[in-house]
Amino acid sequence: MKFQITIEEYGELSEDVKKLYKEKDGKYELQVDGMVSKAELAQFRDNNIELKQAMEALEVKYKGVDMDEYAKMLDEATKAADKILLDDEGVEALVAKRIDQLTRDYDNKIETLEKDRDTYKVEVGSLGERLSKELIDSKITTAIMSKELGSFRNEHLIDALNRGREVWKLVEGEPAPYDSNGGIRYGKDGKSQMTFDEWAEELSQTTPNFWEASLGSDSAGSKKKSSTTSDREYLAGLNPIERIRESRRLEAEGAKN
Repeated sequence: MKFQITIEEYGELSEDVKKLYKEKDGKYELQVDGMVSKAELAQFRDNNIELKQAMEALEVKYKGVDMDEYAKMLDEATKAADKILLDDEGVEALVAKRIDQLTRDYDNKIETLEKDRDTYKVEVGSLGERLSKELIDSKITTAIMSKELGSFRNEHLIDALNRGREVWKLVEGEPAPYDSNGGIRYGKDGKSQMTFDEWAEELSQTTPNFWEASLGSDSAGSKKKSSTTSDREYLAGLNPIERIRESRRLEAEGAKN
């Protein structure tokens, strides 16, 4: 049923339907409670647009002030705008508008979730790396500071930690030793993976200068090699670190002679 019809169209209507129309400016307009003309609708729509713009400006200016009331007014303005769209362009236009709004809302939510996910991944990854480093550094430090290896020189700590980090990696929450090819390193028994103590002992053999020479009765500093003692017998009486250090010294002396 049209809102406005011509005189010819009016003449073709039944008497009951004609009662619903009223002549205005040479045409007939449908008379329904609550229905207004297009001009009035346009004015109402313009007023609502201005109201919405004013409310948005107020939201920026008075941010945090009674937002519940603002949301209520905005909802009412949106409903009024939907009514205008429905009356002017029909159901299809209103549905298209709703679908477009839902699509944009959905895209915005997906974008927000993706940003949150990426942020979470970065934070978790950073935390995991930090915990891994702290755990492994703690294990390495405890092993190289072992009394059995002697007094560790603190100036070599960073070097020792860097060497250890190349070997030890955190796998499922547990440290595991790896060789340069990515394979698991095994301990003295050839079956179990290397322990931190075994790794520290190996480090003491390759870099004996990381430790101070022992001052005990069995140390190379207090136990001198006599002229009648063979190199093998002399070295056998030393601890592993001193044995390596002294064997290198003896080799250097032998090369000079």
